[in-house]
Amino acid sequence: MLEQLETIHPMLPAIAGYALLLLSAVIAYYITRCILLILLHKGLKRTSARWDDALVDQNVFGRLAHLVPALLIQKGILLVPDLPATAESLARSLTSVYMIAIVTLAVAAVLSAFNQIYESRPGARNRPIKGFIQLAQLVIYIIGGILVIAVLIDRSPVILLSGLGAITAVLMVVFKDTLLSLAASIQLTTQELIRVGDWLEVPQFGADGDVIDVALYTITVQN
Repeated sequence: MLEQLETIHPMLPAIAGYALLLLSAVIAYYITRCILLILLHKGLKRTSARWDDALVDQNVFGRLAHLVPALLIQKGILLVPDLPATAESLARSLTSVYMIAIVTLAVAAVLSAFNQIYESRPGARNRPIKGFIQLAQLVIYIIGGILVIAVLIDRSPVILLSGLGAITAVLMVVFKDTLLSLAASIQLTTQELIRVGDWLEVPQFGADGDVIDVALYTITVQN
C-alpha cells in the first residue's frame, strides 16, 4: 500500500503515516480521559483519604492524561516512513514542549491540592500558606519556561540557568512586587497579624468585612 501511495506522490506515505499517528494519539487520549480517568476518579472518591480527593479536585490526573498522546506521538514518529528529518525533529520538539507544559501545570496543581488539604486542618486559618504555595508555583512556572526555551533552541538548560546571574538585577525589578508580597506574607504568617475570619476595615476604599482569604498578592475581604 505504501508503494502505491509513493507512486502517486513521494510524500504521501509520510503524510498517511503521520495522519495515522495523530489519529492513534486522539483515540488514546479519549480512552485515557473518558474511560480510565473516570474509573480512577470513582475509585478515589470511595476511599477515606482526603489527599486523593484534593488531587481530583485540582484536576491533577486530568492534566497528566495529556501526556499519553504526547508520548505516543514522540515515540511513534520514528515509525513514520520517509518522514523528513526536519519534520521529525520539529514534531519531537513540539511534543517535548507540550509535555513540559503539562508536567509544569500538573506540579502546580499538586501544590494547590496540598494547600487545599492544609486549609482543611483546624489551625490552618491562623497560619495560611497560600502565599508560599503561589510563590512555589511561580518558581515552577519559571523552571518550566526555561526548559521550554532550552528545547526550542536546542541548548542545555544549564547554559540558560548560568546566564541568569547576568540578569539578576532585571529579575529583581520585574519581580519586585512578588518579593515584597512574599516578605509581607511571611510577616503576616509568622507574627499572626491577620487571620482568616478576622474583621478588616479599609475606610479609604469603603470596604469592611471578614477576611476570607490570604494570598501572596491579595487579602480578600467579604464586604
